[in-house]
Amino acid sequence: MVQQALQEKAQTIYDLIRREFGEVKLLERDPVISTIGTADDTFLRASSSRVWFAFVNLSANVMFIRPRRAAATTAGLRAGPNGGGWILYWKEDGPLPSLEWHVIADAGAGNQFFVLALEISP
Repeated sequence: MVQQALQEKAQTIYDLIRREFGEVKLLERDPVISTIGTADDTFLRASSSRVWFAFVNLSANVMFIRPRRAAATTAGLRAGPNGGGWILYWKEDGPLPSLEWHVIADAGAGNQFFVLALEISP
């Protein structure tokens, strides 16, 4: 029965995700905030169920993201303006996707970003 399910053709992207992880929860715009200024804030709380997330900077300013600690323009992963970002996946990045993540922008206020996260069901 499992073999038969694996051989069935996927109808949607969610079929492919379920094959990889089983039942999942796809979290769109799950972050605590969706805009940021020049002060650090948390955009994802820690979750041991989160196996993947994508962060996309939608603003005209540079953003920096950092796990566990406050992000700063001198400490963090750089996400360039107008579509720069990061994708973290447990198979490549170990436990990094499951950690708490912080964000800061190098200028301005109300800088928008988008986050899509994938959590497996316990």
